[in-house]
Amino acid sequence: MQKQPSIHGLKNKQTKEETQNHPELVTEHVEMQKEIQRLKEENEILKKCISIFTEKKKN
Repeated sequence: MQKQPSIHGLKNKQTKEETQNHPELVTEHVEMQKEIQRLKEENEILKKCISIFTEKKKN
């Protein structure tokens, strides 16, 4: 019995085919990944700030 491909696998394959046909999507994807990373870093900084100010209010 063969394993059915998962929805994720099908979507992944479809995405690869789309990017091969449209190189501008690859560039856009890379830019989006950079933006996501920047936002994650910013979020971590903000969490630390909230933690610091919350501690000061308690004291």
